[in-house]
Amino acid sequence: MTSRHITRLVSGLLVASLSLAACKSGGGHGGNAQGPGAGTTTTVPIATGGGPALTGTPIVIGTLEDQTGGSRSSPLTEGVDTVDAWVRWTNAHGGILGHPVILVWANDASDPAQAERALQTFVGQDHIVALVGQDAPATEPTWDRFMQDAGVPVIGGTAYTTAWFTDPMFYPTTTTVLSTTWGLTYSAEQAGATEQAVLTCDDRPDCGASVPLIRTAAKQQDVQLTYVDSASTAASSYASQCEAMKASGAGAVVATVDVPQLATDCAEQGYHPLLVGSGASIPISDLETTPELDNVVGVSGAFPWWQQGPQTADFFQAMRQYAPEYLPGGSKRDQTSIVAPAAWSGGVVFANAVKNAAVSPGAIVTRADVIRGLSLIQGSTNGGYTPPVSYGNGKTPAKQVACFWLYHVENAQYVSTNGLQMSCEPASDLG
Repeated sequence: MTSRHITRLVSGLLVASLSLAACKSGGGHGGNAQGPGAGTTTTVPIATGGGPALTGTPIVIGTLEDQTGGSRSSPLTEGVDTVDAWVRWTNAHGGILGHPVILVWANDASDPAQAERALQTFVGQDHIVALVGQDAPATEPTWDRFMQDAGVPVIGGTAYTTAWFTDPMFYPTTTTVLSTTWGLTYSAEQAGATEQAVLTCDDRPDCGASVPLIRTAAKQQDVQLTYVDSASTAASSYASQCEAMKASGAGAVVATVDVPQLATDCAEQGYHPLLVGSGASIPISDLETTPELDNVVGVSGAFPWWQQGPQTADFFQAMRQYAPEYLPGGSKRDQTSIVAPAAWSGGVVFANAVKNAAVSPGAIVTRADVIRGLSLIQGSTNGGYTPPVSYGNGKTPAKQVACFWLYHVENAQYVSTNGLQMSCEPASDLG
């Protein structure tokens, strides 16, 4: 990178927005959760739903999730539940080249010490060949070095840090953080807003980390930032900020505060800007009860979870069968977010890597096999489940993932702005 200052910080913009959505969704924990710090070894059925019997050697994978702790006010298990659905679906459809998949998982309670203990168990006792579809942004910066030293590939899941294009053992299946941030400015510019405001949260130490990236993206896209400020996610009113942003002429606001509250307060000031977000993270119930949120536009780094297409049909069929609570009408529809498609795509890429390595049913799949199979994935969308991804060989890192999906809100529903077609940050902007 030559045009941007790279840090190892979690992007405050992305994590803060998703954390806020998680706090607001407030659902109960899923069928796999056992409480803070709990974990289990889940051996899923080798054949379900009339699928074929599997005779190959088992493959053990792990996944880790910040289900509790941190800013999460109630347990969230979307990541584990989705990986579990992928494993069950895969085993019910022949496994991977005849190999059944076994899943081990843990809730790290957003605690680095618990995450380290869980990963040590995964690697040393369970002998996982990969960590697949993780959802642990609170702890990931503390364990990425451990996974690299252990030689265990980390495939997919939420990709909020620069580790996903700097650490050789990290294999992203979603847009990496710099291009996701670039896409926020782009989504508003494409909707006609060439003057934009930024309102970040001020009650998390990482909230301001995204501002330099947004400034760079705005400059590259000839977008003027007319207002940049911060406020609390717990503020009772954003009226003064709305007045200031309105006076600045901003037609869009990239915000990581309480967006439903912001939308309502700005409307009361006669100000109706585009509200720019990432990952379609505002709960459906908020969209239904806050009509001002029909001004939301944004970017998703994972395939749209709100719209089935021919390429993503397996995901929706599997979720209907094994985790229907996350689909429209389900008890956890407000918890559905980028986490589910990010976790699923990790499974898809893992399966493609094993297939690329062509490990026969009678042979044991090793970490080296997985890494070799991953290195053969170059510029692939993995059947439509990922943006174009290109991976290293375990010694060199993956390339940045520069493509994403645009969305907007219409009639209290997320809508893919360009159907299932992706948009991409120009290569010249990647430095």
